[in-house]
Amino acid sequence: MNTELNWYKIRGRLLIIMIMFALGAGTSRFIILSNIGAQGSAVTRVRIEKESIRLQNETLRAQIDGIRTLEQVQKGIDQVFGSGATRTLPRQITTSSIDSSSLLSLKSE
Repeated sequence: MNTELNWYKIRGRLLIIMIMFALGAGTSRFIILSNIGAQGSAVTRVRIEKESIRLQNETLRAQIDGIRTLEQVQKGIDQVFGSGATRTLPRQITTSSIDSSSLLSLKSE
């Protein structure tokens, strides 16, 4: 009979420990999810900004590649027809001087 009492005590203690563990896990899950949910809008904003910057970067790289190609074409024309055959492009190119209208005007000439 003494052994039966020990088993009941052990089972009772294990049950209390399991209940406390379940409550602790549920509470920590709730706290973590509420903190992450509160930061969701900030994470979304950062992702949108990152995508916008990536697109701007790709656009600028494409414009720079276009100008480099035009410079190569100009060098080739200069070699074939002489140095006065084409209008010279500016040697220093900055991002402020690169826009779609200047690229279109360079292509049309």
